[in-house]
Amino acid sequence: MDCADEREALYHRRQEKTQAAVGDYLTFHPRVPGSDPKSGEIIEVLGEDGAPPYWVRFPDGQEAKVDPEGQDVTLDRRDGS
Repeated sequence: MDCADEREALYHRRQEKTQAAVGDYLTFHPRVPGSDPKSGEIIEVLGEDGAPPYWVRFPDGQEAKVDPEGQDVTLDRRDGS
């Protein structure tokens, strides 16, 4: 997939409402070239019906309340879908 296709795919994902569950992973893709993506596990869904915001735990043990709307984020479901 080339850069234009990847940007198009990210754009369409951002247009969809995020619906997540505990155990799913969010991966934040930085907009700064050379920066690494950061992934974290959703440990609590704070919105209704799987909607944001989420309480996320990152591998370094840091936890944060996040709302991925408007960011370059991918959702990896624990069930693999």
